[in-house]
Amino acid sequence: MLYAFRRILMAIPTLLVVAVIVFTLMRLIPGDPAQLLVGDMDDLETIARVRKELGLDQPLLVQFGIWILNLLQGDFGNSMRNGEPILPTILYRFSVTAAFAGTALLLAALIAVPMGVVAAWRARTSLDYALRLTAMLLVSMPTFWVGLILILIFGISLRWLPVVGYVSLGDDFVRGVLYMLMPVAALVVGELASIMRMARSSALEVLQLDYIAHARAKGLSERRVLLRHVLPNSLAPTLTLIGITLGNSLGGAAVTETVFSIPGLGRYLVDAIYARDYLVVQGCLMFVSFIFIVVNLLVDLCYPLLDPRVKL
Repeated sequence: MLYAFRRILMAIPTLLVVAVIVFTLMRLIPGDPAQLLVGDMDDLETIARVRKELGLDQPLLVQFGIWILNLLQGDFGNSMRNGEPILPTILYRFSVTAAFAGTALLLAALIAVPMGVVAAWRARTSLDYALRLTAMLLVSMPTFWVGLILILIFGISLRWLPVVGYVSLGDDFVRGVLYMLMPVAALVVGELASIMRMARSSALEVLQLDYIAHARAKGLSERRVLLRHVLPNSLAPTLTLIGITLGNSLGGAAVTETVFSIPGLGRYLVDAIYARDYLVVQGCLMFVSFIFIVVNLLVDLCYPLLDPRVKL
């Protein structure tokens, strides 16, 4: 309990530092947001009114304080393009991203971790070399390239799957699954290789420890040694990588969402950058940072379950 409390306390100043960085970077972007919102009009009175409405006429510390108070109340402001509230849009786009990014990472972990453990168990054998070669080939394939190849083969040539778009699983489960297959496959290919290499490296270190030799000397089967001793004790570094990957994916798989025209958080952020909608960009960056910190906090809280020594 004390370990969890300390980790949660450490997340608070991290969020504050991230907020300062996001706020500062947005203020360093060239151009006047009020001028962008007004357009090509040279009406100084209109620009001054817009700056006052946005709070841009206040000192930076006052602007930062107002922004933090609004964030704590769940107010991310309204989009400069269409005037829609930013937070509800972010939450909807995030739910879309989480649907296929979370599924992809789960599948990648379920495939890659056993492959990595087996590769370490059969180190320097033909099976190990084959798995490592597969991982090297997969990690060399950019996600957008894999997505385009999948579209070309399964969407255009074979016409088995829909090419672009998104259908919610809640609206139509079967069509939703069909629309998710190719984006999920593209993400799995990109994530599987790195997770497998980390799992192999961690398992290889554990297999060289004395208690593994002792377990084998007691007559335990190789299967029991791998499942009971190697896998749990080698999972912590892999879990860290999975947490980082999940944070990046949930923060917005912008490339994949752009290739498959998925209305996710990453594409929402990219569109806002092109439109120079700095309020949306600021809100998305803060939300992505919050998700990343929460995911890594949850990973830290899972460490004691794998290794009780962490509590000490």
